[in-house]
Amino acid sequence: MTTAPRTYVLDTSVLLSDPKALLKFAEHQVVLPVIVITELEKKRHDPELGYFARKALHLLDDLRIANGRLDQPVPVGSQGGTVRVELNSIDESILPSGMRLGDNDTKILAVAANLAKTGAEVTVVSKDLPMRVKASSIGLDTDVYRNTLSSRDAYQGIVFAEMSEQDMSRLYKEGEVESETIVLTNGPDANDGDTAVYGSGSDALLGEDENSGELEEAEILSLGEQPVHTGIILNSPRGSALGTIWADGKVHLVRTDRELFGVKGRSAEQRIAMDHLVNPEIGIVSLGGRAGTGKSALALAAGLDAVVERREHRKIIVFRPIYAVGGQTLGYLPGTGEEKMDPWGQAVFDTLSSIVAPEVVDEVVSRGLLEVLPLTHIRGRSLHDAFVIVDEAQSLERNVLLTVLSRMGQNAKIVLTHDVSQRDNLRVGRYDGIAAVIEDLKGSKLFAHTTLVRSERSAIADLVTQLLDR
Repeated sequence: MTTAPRTYVLDTSVLLSDPKALLKFAEHQVVLPVIVITELEKKRHDPELGYFARKALHLLDDLRIANGRLDQPVPVGSQGGTVRVELNSIDESILPSGMRLGDNDTKILAVAANLAKTGAEVTVVSKDLPMRVKASSIGLDTDVYRNTLSSRDAYQGIVFAEMSEQDMSRLYKEGEVESETIVLTNGPDANDGDTAVYGSGSDALLGEDENSGELEEAEILSLGEQPVHTGIILNSPRGSALGTIWADGKVHLVRTDRELFGVKGRSAEQRIAMDHLVNPEIGIVSLGGRAGTGKSALALAAGLDAVVERREHRKIIVFRPIYAVGGQTLGYLPGTGEEKMDPWGQAVFDTLSSIVAPEVVDEVVSRGLLEVLPLTHIRGRSLHDAFVIVDEAQSLERNVLLTVLSRMGQNAKIVLTHDVSQRDNLRVGRYDGIAAVIEDLKGSKLFAHTTLVRSERSAIADLVTQLLDR
């Protein structure tokens, strides 16, 4: 049984997140209100979104060249779908008086409402939450654009497993074991934030982890099914250990006594993350978790270790997206560019001051070893010989994140820190943006992700972050 084609009215946010979105609605009719073209034109030179606006406009121009005009439906794809730019159906009187604001959202809603009045099955598609709320309030079907959504069962970067005491002894003696004899299990509840303390070498703890979950036959999986660089919390009858899956398919031991510029890992997840941060084979490291789990501190400590101690890179560059809780942007704040950046940069220096002495911070800054910049400054740059940190990456759209990653040059390493419960960009949902990028990259030998679960802040901060995460 086939369903009747629907009419999908797309707003600008959809094309800015995926310029090829208008090709991905199967047999259905895609309608672009003409104001969307105007908005794309205005975004052409935006430092973050300009590339995607231009790409969407070029695609529309290709369709125009191939078909002559776009004010009538033109075929796209192989399933009978069409695309058209709607020049009519713009009468705003169809909207309630309180919604006739004359802005661009009003124009898009008017097109959708007028098309629905003619009997079309209309759905407004947007990544903009307020737009979906307004469309729904006048009786229109709405949907968030889902092409780049990741699974709600998101990749955590950590698994739990059991092994024999013979394999555990071999792991500590040789530093690696084959993965075939290791069996995945249920682990402790990630919300507990409690993980066992794991020894190193002959100091491995004896006895099983009290938090280890029951082994259920239905949930036994092959370790070989896990992406490369997945961290493993291992238990055996005689002790515990931490490991990671390498590209050779073997499980390699993670040192639990490692320090990064004096910072020690306090949990299993932090120690696995530190192993990723110093692994020269991994160029992209993702650190997720709630506020206070140590994401930024680990990233900065790894940067200092790489730049100051091991001298693998020339400098640390921290980029922060300019999405403030209060909605302010740099252009509306007083002062020079450097002064405008102070409120955003201060968070980086607060974190830095918590892990090193003030005189170390002063020396790092005076020697030009650390830069804190708004993400808009990455436009047109190729970052060579740098340890790059993108802080608050949860506020960036998938395509923006991929553009940032494409700027990495020779001898560059990049760390993405993020907490999806604290997004300041309404166009980014919980399961797209950074979550979608993780799904795209997992399994690559150049990428590793770890979700940190144990808060290192005060009990008050931990309580509030749990409320934010609901």
